[in-house]
Amino acid sequence: MRPRLLRVCRKCNRYTFEQTCPICGGPTEIAHPPPFSPDDKYLELRMKALRREDGPGTQDMGSAG
Repeated sequence: MRPRLLRVCRKCNRYTFEQTCPICGGPTEIAHPPPFSPDDKYLELRMKALRREDGPGTQDMGSAG
């Protein structure tokens, strides 16, 4: 049996265990953050994706000055 994770509705910000919100019918997403590991081999790829989502004009976090 898989553990049920707490989910949050994107539309009304209510918490539920269902895939869709029982109040407004909106989609839900898992309310817990992903696990963190200092040995994360995908960290660099996720950081690149985050920078792409920020759009043009954002500075690279590795550059100083």
